[in-house]
Amino acid sequence: MMDCTAIAPEMSVFSLMFFLLLPVQVHMQTNPIFHAELPHSITALSGSCVQIPCTFDAPAIKLQYTEIIFGCWIKNHHAFLNPDSLVVLNGNDYYFRVEMNPVDWKYTYVKNPIYISVSDVPELPILTPTDLQEVKEETTVNLSCSAEAPCPKQPPTISWSNISESAHIKAQLQEKPDKTQSVFSYVTFKASYKDHKKNITCTATYPRNTPDASTVKSTVILRVLFSPKETHITIDPSDSVSAGTNVTLTCKSKASPNEMNYTWYKRGQKKELDFGEQLTFNVNRRSGGWYFCSAKNIHGMQISEGILLIVAVSPKETHITIDRSDSVSAGTNVTLTCRSKASPSNNLNYTWYKRGKEMPIAQEKKINFILNYSNTGLYFCRAQNKHGNQSSAEIQLTAEGQDGHSMTVIAGCVGGIAAVLMLSAIGFCTSRTRKKTHRETMLEKKIA
Repeated sequence: MMDCTAIAPEMSVFSLMFFLLLPVQVHMQTNPIFHAELPHSITALSGSCVQIPCTFDAPAIKLQYTEIIFGCWIKNHHAFLNPDSLVVLNGNDYYFRVEMNPVDWKYTYVKNPIYISVSDVPELPILTPTDLQEVKEETTVNLSCSAEAPCPKQPPTISWSNISESAHIKAQLQEKPDKTQSVFSYVTFKASYKDHKKNITCTATYPRNTPDASTVKSTVILRVLFSPKETHITIDPSDSVSAGTNVTLTCKSKASPNEMNYTWYKRGQKKELDFGEQLTFNVNRRSGGWYFCSAKNIHGMQISEGILLIVAVSPKETHITIDRSDSVSAGTNVTLTCRSKASPSNNLNYTWYKRGKEMPIAQEKKINFILNYSNTGLYFCRAQNKHGNQSSAEIQLTAEGQDGHSMTVIAGCVGGIAAVLMLSAIGFCTSRTRKKTHRETMLEKKIA
């Protein structure tokens, strides 16, 4: 039996050109019934080539005296001896024919036709397994993708999408039992919970003698079994609420299967708070603190990170502090600080006011300025959050003299003069009283 291979390059939509290749080695056959083995059918891609594998029998006695063996293909009773002149129309049977010289032996293998069709679109790649059974997390997944290679000189390339970055890929051109060839790509990776329900796709790209290559793809859905992952808590309406507000905590998690049991905990309490996906309650002053939840399915359990619930309080005990005494020299740098207690403490807004001015003078926790006569007076601040506000008591800011202690000195002088005058008045009154008493005494003596 002898091998023959036919190759056709550069097909258009309607035509396909063949090249016939004959091997050197020939297997002699003494059986008078001759047979050729080749595929029953083959589909070629327009704009590419096609290779037709075949083996055939020939008479042994003829081969002994044969110097030249020539093969050709016959369609509609026409033999094409020149390979370049063979034109293939879409959807026709072709027969292989052998001619030997100088023995002048010819034979057509009419019992072994091949049906050749031409397509503008390649066949879809075969992805196996076509329906992945559920696989457990961290187990190994093996997938294979095969694409027909009717033109082995221009085989398709296979690429994968939605597979793990650590996946191992191996590709090779393989011969099938009918001697045609396919490109096989094998991928191996460990299943992760992130792969669950992913559409894993293998794409076959066929080069063509046209501006654009042809691309076809097949997809399979991966189902992964895993314990709860990414467990976390959400709060509605927010993690900072005032007393009397209804709040709902929701435990969220990813798992497969997704039938899960949920348990709620609070830091500082030994027993579980409640069970179920949601925890709803009316907030009071003791509701604040860290909350946790756990999610559990048949493959395991996971506890969430804690979330802090803050019972919000409007500003209290709002007051002003000054970095110096409330009576300082003019020209001194002064800093006033507005202080208040609230919850949460980092969301307070501060506003400063001065008696006699309609508009606020500043909107920050501290104000700083050089003290002079124009900015002395009564100051107060207001602390505010979304739950309320409170104003501080007013603080009197006064200044000593512009040139040091002159105001104090002047005040001291005025005080000294007043003291002298007051002492003189007291002395005069005392003298008058003493004189009157002496006269009265003398009179009393005379009467006596």
